[in-house]
Amino acid sequence: MKRFYFCALFWILLNNSVFSQQDTSYVIQDTSYVVIDTVSKTKIDSLLNFAKTFIGLPYRYGGTTPAGFDCSGFVRYNFSQFGIHLNRTATEQYRHGIPISKHETKPGDLVFFREKRNNGTYYISHVGIVVSANHEDSTFRFIHSSRRGVIIDPNLMEYYQKRFYGLRRIVNFDENEPVILHENLTETHAPSNLDTIKNPPATPEPKATRHIVQKGDTLYSIAKRYGTSVKALCKLNKLKENSVLSIGQRIKLN
Repeated sequence: MKRFYFCALFWILLNNSVFSQQDTSYVIQDTSYVVIDTVSKTKIDSLLNFAKTFIGLPYRYGGTTPAGFDCSGFVRYNFSQFGIHLNRTATEQYRHGIPISKHETKPGDLVFFREKRNNGTYYISHVGIVVSANHEDSTFRFIHSSRRGVIIDPNLMEYYQKRFYGLRRIVNFDENEPVILHENLTETHAPSNLDTIKNPPATPEPKATRHIVQKGDTLYSIAKRYGTSVKALCKLNKLKENSVLSIGQRIKLN
């Protein structure tokens, strides 16, 4: 009888140990959705320049397109245009990549902010993309879709200092594989025997009278491209600043 009780106790302890290990591994796996992508710094620069074309675009709750973005929709859309796919919400995006400190941050990292619930717990409420960083004083600037629209802000603003939650690295930089990104967002890899890519001087674009809307175009990106203003485009084309453009639509420029 004693031998029976000893065997039963051993079996219970063994199974509890196995289950405990399984539960722990599940939690660890659940902290990050994807393996970090390795991309060139040129690609990140292109991504950030693309994101900046939306500066001034009004905020839209639940927005995921150039017609208007919320914070996580803006981040997800810009990364997706360069082949890096993130989940939809800020909370889910925080589970991508790896955590980093302020003095380690680089352009292309994601910054997250939090709000406090009535019951005293916190939740991730906002996300942006780091566009520049100063490692000496751990400061950085980030682009995001806020209630003021798409804008670049410093992390030293009191509002964001109080709500800072953390930084995540979504991509690693591979300096040995330069990538050129054309306007249609297709990638062209440089020959492997080239150590560097020397971009020729930009040729001034001939003055155009009309622009045919392409995928990803907004009034803001069109105005910036042709050196005009959104207000002028709206007046010429009888549009509103928040008008949704259709692919193939003709926009008068002058």
